[in-house]
Amino acid sequence: MRPPPPVPLLDHTALLLLGRGHRDLSALVANATAADGRIDVPVLCLVAAEAQRNGMADHVGALPVFHPVEVPLGDARALGRLVGHGVDWPVAQAALCARPSLEWPAGRPVLTSAPETYDGFGVRVVEIR
Repeated sequence: MRPPPPVPLLDHTALLLLGRGHRDLSALVANATAADGRIDVPVLCLVAAEAQRNGMADHVGALPVFHPVEVPLGDARALGRLVGHGVDWPVAQAALCARPSLEWPAGRPVLTSAPETYDGFGVRVVEIR
């Protein structure tokens, strides 16, 4: 049995671009909606996007294709260590969500306009310009 195709993760920088009407991200949302797909959004990325652009949380929450990814209790320790070493909260959660796991053995891509922030995490990134 083949693993499911990876569900992309939008970090806070990608969410901000989406909020400004980025054509490729809008197409991604439209295609995922048409295919009954999903796009995952780490909650801390959504919080960071909302802090920079009022209304982002409402916008994302209104679209059924988006699924919030919370911080599981099991990841709290790893997240705390990354933040303690100076990694920004939203980047830390997105990186943890993108790593291989039981649900996503190959990991998942992070869509971002700041790919350099994920250097050293060993996760796949897709740069959005």
